[in-house]
Amino acid sequence: MSTDFREDLNRRLKDPEFAKEFGSEVAKTAFAVTLTKTRKGKGFTQADLARGLGVKQSYVAKLETGNTNPTLGMVGKTLAVLGMRLETEATPLASKESPKSEHRLAGSLYFGIYGRRRISRVAGNRANVETSRRFIALA
Repeated sequence: MSTDFREDLNRRLKDPEFAKEFGSEVAKTAFAVTLTKTRKGKGFTQADLARGLGVKQSYVAKLETGNTNPTLGMVGKTLAVLGMRLETEATPLASKESPKSEHRLAGSLYFGIYGRRRISRVAGNRANVETSRRFIALA
């Protein structure tokens, strides 16, 4: 990412309201991408996962698009159905030395934070995120 982007993001993250919204979107999007990649990697369909959870397939779709806010308990149950568990690590919202993939994710969310975001597709290491203002691809 360019220095201009990083400087602007760091400046905006000083605003507590922006930082809260940005942090929320980063968490939901990171889980959505992780869940989709894990589900597909394990050979599950959304319907398979929904049956394992005792929920509707549409709820799994919402989880995978970041359009719902699951409890930590539901996150744990969802991953358990896939034979996985949650492992977490707290990292700065923006830093000078973030991995390249975090920069793309942060940059996409940064530009889309004021619009309604929807992940429309995840394939390999690529996810497409759509906002009401623009379409952004994460690689």
